[in-house]
Amino acid sequence: MIAVCAVSFSFVPARQMNSAAPKMTAGASQGASETAGGKDARYAPFNEQILLYVNQFRSDNGKPPLTMNQDMVETAAIHSTAMAKGTVAFGHDNFDLRFKYVSAKLGGVNAFAENVAMGEMNAQQVVDGWAHSPGHRKNMLGDYNLTGIATATASNGTIYFTQIFAHKQ
Repeated sequence: MIAVCAVSFSFVPARQMNSAAPKMTAGASQGASETAGGKDARYAPFNEQILLYVNQFRSDNGKPPLTMNQDMVETAAIHSTAMAKGTVAFGHDNFDLRFKYVSAKLGGVNAFAENVAMGEMNAQQVVDGWAHSPGHRKNMLGDYNLTGIATATASNGTIYFTQIFAHKQ
């Protein structure tokens, strides 16, 4: 099974967030291997391949490349792992917490979006799937400059993909 889901929003903040970043956890369930860039070197090149294909897609459509941000990679990894473990459903549960966490860590974030996918796909297939879905396409071509990409594999072999996008002023 292959599935994809997208969500995004933009805003003009009334004030700069000065509070500490909320704590992000993936939950206590077992049964998923974390495959975020830097956390498991076997998968870092896979996430870099997704970035390469996304940036090629952006370039083909006249958009500047995205830069990988480690705080965002870690945030995406938590979500992918939680989906793979089944502690959250496939989709965008706790999207608002991911936004608040990234915004508090980076400051000056005025737009944020997320694409997720699940299935046994390679990097090109993930990006192609997103490119042919209106919501995902909108996120990939949005006015963002930073991204975080991570994958996690469930005990049954299903791979969960999360890419988050942010525009930092």
